[in-house]
This record gives sequence, C-alpha cells and structure tokens, in this order.
Amino acid sequence: MFTLRGRLIFLMLFLYVLIAISLFVISQQSQKALIDEINDNIEDLTKAIQISVQNLTSENLDSQNQVEELVKKFRKKGVTEVSILSDDREILASSNPKKVGKRIDKNINTDFLIKAELGSKSLNEKIKEINLPIIIGDEKYGYVNLVLHLDTYTEIQKKHFRMRLIITLGIFLIGTILIIILATQYVKPINKLVESTIKVSNGDLVPIQMSGLNATPEIRLLVNNFNDMIIKIKERFELEKQLEEMSHLYKVGQLSSAIAHEIKNPLNFINLAINQVKDELKEKNYDPNLINMLKMVEDEVKRISDLLVNFLEYGKPIKLEWQRCSIREIMDSLYKIVNLKMQDSDIKLLFDIPEEIIFNCDREKLMGSLLNLLINSVESIGKKGEIKVRAYREGNSVFIEVLDNGKGIPDSIKERIFEPYVSTKATGMGLGLAFTRRIIEEHGGKIYLDDKYKDGAKFVIELPYE
Repeated sequence: MFTLRGRLIFLMLFLYVLIAISLFVISQQSQKALIDEINDNIEDLTKAIQISVQNLTSENLDSQNQVEELVKKFRKKGVTEVSILSDDREILASSNPKKVGKRIDKNINTDFLIKAELGSKSLNEKIKEINLPIIIGDEKYGYVNLVLHLDTYTEIQKKHFRMRLIITLGIFLIGTILIIILATQYVKPINKLVESTIKVSNGDLVPIQMSGLNATPEIRLLVNNFNDMIIKIKERFELEKQLEEMSHLYKVGQLSSAIAHEIKNPLNFINLAINQVKDELKEKNYDPNLINMLKMVEDEVKRISDLLVNFLEYGKPIKLEWQRCSIREIMDSLYKIVNLKMQDSDIKLLFDIPEEIIFNCDREKLMGSLLNLLINSVESIGKKGEIKVRAYREGNSVFIEVLDNGKGIPDSIKERIFEPYVSTKATGMGLGLAFTRRIIEEHGGKIYLDDKYKDGAKFVIELPYE
C-alpha cells in the first residue's frame, strides 16, 4: 500500500500527465481545424476570383451590379467588400459606393497577400484587406481589393481556448476531489485516534478497532503503537491492582492467622464443655433430642476447628481419609444442619438425588464443602426462596449441582470467586469457596460457576466415579 508521500506524488504526476495530454490533444485539434478552415477558404476564394476575373475582363468593369454579385459569391467565405482598382490603384468599382474614385495607398505591400493566405494577423485585428493584381498576358488591368473578416479563425481559437480552460478546470476539480478523498482517509482514523485518547484520559482503556477503516501504513503503524501502549497501560494497572490486592491479602492473612490462633483454644474448651454436659445429661436420662442437638453442636465445633487447622496450613497438601460415600446420606445429614440455619426464613431445600450413587471420597471434607455452598445459598436468598441440589452420574463422573434463586454472583468477581479472600458478603473472609475448590481438586474433581444460569447462582461439582 502506498504511503501518504507516495500517494501525493502519484496524484501530482497523474494530474500533470493528464493536463499535458489534454492540452496536447486540444492543441493538435485546434491547429488542424484552423489549417482546414484556411485551406478551405483559400481554395474556394481562388476559384471564385478566377471566375470573377474572367467576368471582369470580358465585361464592363463599371457595372456596380457585377461587383455586388461578386460580393455575394465571396460573402460565404468571409468577404464583405470587393473593390476593383486601376493600375494606379484608383477604385473603379466597389461594393461600397462611398469608396469609388478614391485611391489606395501605393505603399501597401502586395506581400501582404501571402500573410493573409497563411492566416496570420495581429492580436486585435479582425479585418484584412488584400490587393490582388489582375494580369492578363503581360498587361496589368488593375487590382482586386478584398476586405476579409477573420471572425471564423477567431471563433476557432476561442472555441479551443474554452475547451482548454474547461478541461484544465475539470482536471483540477478531479484532483481536488481526489485530495479530499485522500484527506478523508487520513482524517477519519485520526479522529478515531483522538476519540480514543480522550477515552484513555477518562480511564477507559479500549484499543482502537481497525475494522472498517481504510487506513494507510503510517496510520496503521500509529494505531498499532497506540494499541500497544493501551495494552501496556492496562497490564501495568492490572499489576498495580494485583500488588495492591496481594498487599491487602498479606495483611488479612496475618490478621486471620492471629484470629485463628485466638479462636482455636476457646473452641477446644467449648468442645470439652459440650462433652461434659452431654455425659451428665445421659446420666440423668434427659431428652434424647437434646442430647442429639448437643452432638450436632459438638460436630460443628469440630468442623470449625478442622477448618481453622486447614486455614493455618493452607498451601500444604490436604490429607484425605478415603471411604465409600453416599451422596444421599451426606445430603440428609446436611439437611439437619442447614434446617437450623433456615428456621427464621421461608426457604425450601429440595433434593433430587438417586440413592444408588456411591463412590470413594473423604466424607467429612466433602460434607464441609457442600455445607459451605448451602450456607452461601441461604445467606444469598435471605427470607424467602428455594435451593435445589441435584446429583447424577454421567460416564465415569458424578455431578452435584447446587442451585438457588438468590442474588447471584456479581459480574465483577465471577472470574475470581474461588480465589482466597474474595467474598460477596461484607462480613465474609472469602475463604469458604477457596477451601471448597481445593478440597474438590484434591478429590481429583473440579468445581465451577455456571454462567448461563441467570436466576441466581448455580455451582457444579464434578467428581470421579470410583
């Protein structure tokens, strides 16, 4: 593709060549038309003069009618006046009666006839007088004085001058249009570039799209460099953001570790106290339901204690205790725990789980992961809603889906929802989903958020069926 400099040079050369060719063609046509006109006039005038001279020498030269007839023959060739002169150049007869009896200046050069035949004339002259000697044998009878109008030649010159002017102006008009088109090709991408710089200054780091732009190499290079700059600025902003988040996470991690250590000891004391109360209630034959509730509290305290241990050892390999697990049995156990959480709300928890799905897993850790998803759904729904848990087998995989019609996950954190310290809750630490993903991955599976689900949130767990 031509550069701007190449296009301008090509355009100027094209216009110069076009003008030169046009003027050359018009000049040739003008010369040919002029020569053809002169040749036609000379040929016809010569024939007319020969015939007229014969008539004049054989008849009465004083006949005014004959002179007028002669003028009529010549008028179509531009002759407006004919005078017949004697040898001493006295006007004997003329189509203009006022000139009869007058004499023509003897200083008139008969060579002027040659000039007239060639069609030459001064710039502002439109009339030519030509003196033709009438000679028969060796005797000179006189002269024929012809007054010629040269409007025909002038008109030819004017016509071709107008043609040259019109074509020249037309070529310059074409050149102007081409320059405007060329300028538009440059201005449009530049305007886009200006708009993009304004967006960048406002913090909108969007590269320029070249689709639909017929840009020149210089503009493309400029736009590519601009887009590279935008990409580098975005990368720098992302890096600064990551560094800021890492700094924040580091501080949160330090604080969380300190809090975890502080919580761990009271939890141990609470666990011991629950065991003691439970033993005393058994001895006094208290309501078994109360004892079962204490057992559930004891299990939850143990789960929280294990969660703290996992948190403090986050980054280290997780040790799984493999056993045969039933998804239906795990969800039935979770229902009792989650039901306590939903006592003050109108939330329905629905299961669609076949009883025959049994596979190898770490029951406690998988149960903790599913409980975390269910609690998140309860908190997302609030007062009224519905949670569905589906499980099914496809090939060598077991799929567990947890769906709710709550607030859903904001678009701003969807891609980072499984990262540590990322949370949708103002009071959350953002560790639940991070631990859940790690436990699922340790099982050889994966967990992801279904983006196509728009009625709330839908998490899908895929585990190997063994």
